[in-house]
Amino acid sequence: MPSMDPQTEAYLAEEFKKIVSPEDANKDEKFLYNKYPMLAQLLLEQNKVFEDAKKAFKMEKDMPENKRKLFWKAMDMLCNSFVKAPAYKNGNKDHNGYKICCEMADYCSFYKQTWFFIVCGAVGFLLLVAIAGGVFFIIRRKKKKGGGGFTKKALSKMQSMFKMQKRPDPSDRIYTIISPEDYDKVDDIEFLLKKYPIVAQYALENPFVFLIIQNGLETEKDLPADERKKLWKAMDLTWFFIVCGAVGFLLLVAIAGGVFFIIRRKNKKGGGGSNKKATWEEITNIIPREDFYKDVKFILNKYPRVAQVVFENNGAFGVLKDFLEIEKNKPEDERKEFWEDMDMLCNAFMKAPAYKNGNKKHNGYKICCEMADYCSFYKQTWFFIVCGAVGFLLLVAIAA
Repeated sequence: MPSMDPQTEAYLAEEFKKIVSPEDANKDEKFLYNKYPMLAQLLLEQNKVFEDAKKAFKMEKDMPENKRKLFWKAMDMLCNSFVKAPAYKNGNKDHNGYKICCEMADYCSFYKQTWFFIVCGAVGFLLLVAIAGGVFFIIRRKKKKGGGGFTKKALSKMQSMFKMQKRPDPSDRIYTIISPEDYDKVDDIEFLLKKYPIVAQYALENPFVFLIIQNGLETEKDLPADERKKLWKAMDLTWFFIVCGAVGFLLLVAIAGGVFFIIRRKNKKGGGGSNKKATWEEITNIIPREDFYKDVKFILNKYPRVAQVVFENNGAFGVLKDFLEIEKNKPEDERKEFWEDMDMLCNAFMKAPAYKNGNKKHNGYKICCEMADYCSFYKQTWFFIVCGAVGFLLLVAIAA
């Protein structure tokens, strides 16, 4: 809690006693804010809290990760409590709590409401059911046009055809395909098809076999269950399941990625770029003594905040901005040296809090992303991962 004048502290202590029952007075903050939302409303009403929160939001994107985590943990606790308090429920948009939690911290957006997660979950579940149902329906549609009944005579004839086809004459070309050691397995159709796929090709080229399969597919629903099972085992299309699975997986990844992106957008407006000077003292506070005399590349790689501090220096920003405007007119050796330095600085900056937290007004973002084009989607790690995944799935589909 921010430090306040004695009069305000006395007032809050008195109100605390009125709101909280005696048996809960010594419970932890999380429990109290969860059980008594009026506490959050009361605290956020104070102008001192409002001003401190306003300042914190302006600089939170430049905070180190551990401090930022603590800040958002406190905001989660307060705002989750405030949205259950009377001021929010009754739509008082002039309340300091509304300004902090809804306008600054973006807790009241539709994509952070419980109903939104319920709807997303329901839609996702229905999509999965629809995909699964569609796949099941396609697979089960074995007979597009429908077929008539299969007479006992025709059934007997088809079964005899299968038996004749399973026992080829030694002069049959199947013996030119399979190895001599597999001659005794000529009756094992599953074995032959698995080991010698070309047998399937030759079989399907045979009009006699084609006629059998055509008749079987037109009347398969009238076959006994065991024979029907054997027929579809022979016609199994594994590649179809692989492709459907791949498409389903990509849809799930896309849905999950979209939801994650929406949820992570904590602050649409963001804070302004820092105007702090990158003083020597700031850099020495970041780098421990044992690493202070290491080379620049090592320091920037290990301590990304050094790059952030360098870009926050308006002098450094001005120099880099001017050079970027004229760098194409410079000699090749100067350009090469400049871009080596930019690589080090921007690669470090993209691991620093200001970039990770999406502060687009930071000098580093303006230099590295807007002027030097380091942040384009085709230069991001996720882009290579997605391309690799899509390429792999395409290869699987083609191979299948």
